[in-house]
Amino acid sequence: MNSSLSTSPLSNSGDNQTSENPPFPKDIIDSIVARLPIYLHPIVRQVSKDIKNFVDTKSVYTKRLEISRAEPLLYICLRSHIISKRRDWYELTKKAYNEKFILRSVGLFHGIPGREYSLVTAGSTVYAVGGLHNNERTSDVFSINGVSHDIEVLPKMKEPRFNSKNVVLNQTLYVIGGSLREDSQNWMEALKLKPGSEWESVPCAAYKKDVGFGPTVVMNGKIYHLGYRGECYVYDIKEDRFEEEKALGARFYHGSCVIENRLYALDDDDGIVVYDPTQRAWSVLKVLNLPELKVLSTKLVNYGGNLLIVHNLVAKSIWCTEIALKNREGNMWGDIVTSNEAHHVTNAWDTVIDNCQVIEI
Repeated sequence: MNSSLSTSPLSNSGDNQTSENPPFPKDIIDSIVARLPIYLHPIVRQVSKDIKNFVDTKSVYTKRLEISRAEPLLYICLRSHIISKRRDWYELTKKAYNEKFILRSVGLFHGIPGREYSLVTAGSTVYAVGGLHNNERTSDVFSINGVSHDIEVLPKMKEPRFNSKNVVLNQTLYVIGGSLREDSQNWMEALKLKPGSEWESVPCAAYKKDVGFGPTVVMNGKIYHLGYRGECYVYDIKEDRFEEEKALGARFYHGSCVIENRLYALDDDDGIVVYDPTQRAWSVLKVLNLPELKVLSTKLVNYGGNLLIVHNLVAKSIWCTEIALKNREGNMWGDIVTSNEAHHVTNAWDTVIDNCQVIEI
């Protein structure tokens, strides 16, 4: 065997990992490591002191952004509402040797005062909006760096809010509803996500404040408000126009998501259904061997362009199923990539999937 192979940066270990003349320049090694999936970082960091430092200092994530190698990282909140109302956050990763999903506990929001804040993500940042502090609605807003978990205090909103609907569009955070005063001129506010910005009221004179909203999503640059009573409305920010989208119809949009400007939702009868806002029509996602799913125990997530299903049909068992999507002549098809039990709950029998938030790192 060629003895030169033993000098590979991925073959050394212990204190003899580094040398005065490494076989490759550091920037090349860093670039190689940055291209590896995140779930391999715990293994590759054992190769050398330089790589360990590159991973542990989070420099690897800066490099990943430089080379456009960011991948999705999903945070999942599990809640035990009957016994203690306890909420535990986890991040979804994979086992290095068999690429099966697994949940790992993470203290993501421990530094934020209050509770019941509304969450929305953009890039590698999570935004926590409003909520309850000492049982009162609050106007506080925080940003959480998804890599370092550092928390930044953002300007306070004009209106205290609880259970607001939030989206990020065109580098602007829009916050809708959640106020006690339905006649407030600040029912909808916007904050440009750049230093020195302050909250501004969005007039939206035609906004229907009495709609029972489910999720709020963005498709084709417009904000869609999905009501549980069959009332779904679209707000065009550029034209300040607010109109009903009757084609969406009366569905239960719990846990729905948007992938490439299509809305994916779960129907107890039809399975996973897809809404195309351009065609204004629904269709059924065609997937073989799809596991049994129930609306109230399932979340659909945009996982880097794939559809990720987080579900717990059995109370103590959290499953994750990843589906690769394909558009075949206007019909959406899906192939299951991975499906396995990612977490088994041992301390509560009533655990439910409370929240899912995806960032890119």
